[in-house]
Amino acid sequence: MRFLPAFPCQLLATILVLLSLATSGFAHRFAPVDLSPELQAYVANGGALADLCGTGDSPHSGNMADCKTCRLIGAMALPEAVTGLPVPVLEKTQTLRFVAKRLLHTRKPDPSRLTRAPPQV
Repeated sequence: MRFLPAFPCQLLATILVLLSLATSGFAHRFAPVDLSPELQAYVANGGALADLCGTGDSPHSGNMADCKTCRLIGAMALPEAVTGLPVPVLEKTQTLRFVAKRLLHTRKPDPSRLTRAPPQV
């Protein structure tokens, strides 16, 4: 009975959290796409980017895999290569790698044991 007065507050907090989580998916906006100067000029002169892909009543509107513009636009969306620090190869790492390879090749596969890692090719 002593927790009864706190029940409406907990219910209200639960409903508010549920509502905020349910509506957070509609609150995001995609980052604006920076168009090249050529595409900016095309759009400024009244062109639409959808016209380049052939959407609508064009003859190849169903097959976008053969559209050269779609492939070019898809290639522009690739992320840049990430270059970081090289992974240091220590003497202990090389020793452990050597021992692991030796153990792998000395034992026959045992079908009664379950695998503990992804299968190797």
